Amino acid sequence: MSGEVVSVAQAWRERAKAAEVTAGELEKLVSDLRSVLVRNDFGVDCIEGADLYHQLRNICIAGAEEIRVMGESARVLSARCGSAATSYEIADQ
Repeated sequence: MSGEVVSVAQAWRERAKAAEVTAGELEKLVSDLRSVLVRNDFGVDCIEGADLYHQLRNICIAGAEEIRVMGESARVLSARCGSAATSYEIADQ
């Protein structure tokens, strides 16, 4: 050990901040993923191209939704970590 004393509450605040940053990054990723394949560049009159476009677009939409849910979970985690920090601060008084 380095001999440094770290507040338990401060450690939880740092965890809350990390979760909040993660949530923001995931939200940006969702936005970026939703902008992928907004139009069919595989051939409008090409049955295979249209099918490929729809399949890839569905994958992007499903992936964006999964990442959105992860972002929400990160926000909840951030709030819970903040609550834990507050609880430790109150207990230390």
